Amino acid sequence: MLALTLSSHHDLKPEFPPPSLTYAREPPATPSPPSYPPVLWHPKNNSHANRLNAQKSTGPSSAEGKARSSMNALKTGIDAKTQLIRGETWTALQELIDEYYHRFHPTAPDQRLLVDTLIDCDWLLRRFRAIETQI
Repeated sequence: MLALTLSSHHDLKPEFPPPSLTYAREPPATPSPPSYPPVLWHPKNNSHANRLNAQKSTGPSSAEGKARSSMNALKTGIDAKTQLIRGETWTALQELIDEYYHRFHPTAPDQRLLVDTLIDCDWLLRRFRAIETQI
């Protein structure tokens, strides 16, 4: 027969706190921060770096590149410098203006306001339709 000997629970002495499987008993040593020489900011250092960077980037030089970069900060509405955006031509807008003025012959300021409003609405609708076909 197999004999089993059991010891009493008094013989077992649990450790307190119980050992952790994740953490070591002693905290890991924290590395000291690297000792670099102090870098002092000075306006002369900044302006020198700016001059070096300016020599690397001078912007577009071709007419096509300048035209493309002029639309980088495109403004709309009241801040816009032009009614045209990329892909639109001044001749198409001018033809639309001529058509409306030829059709209605506005003479008074209120009539010109209404015709100009029609032109703006028509131009925006054409733009929206063109954009909608690209979506």
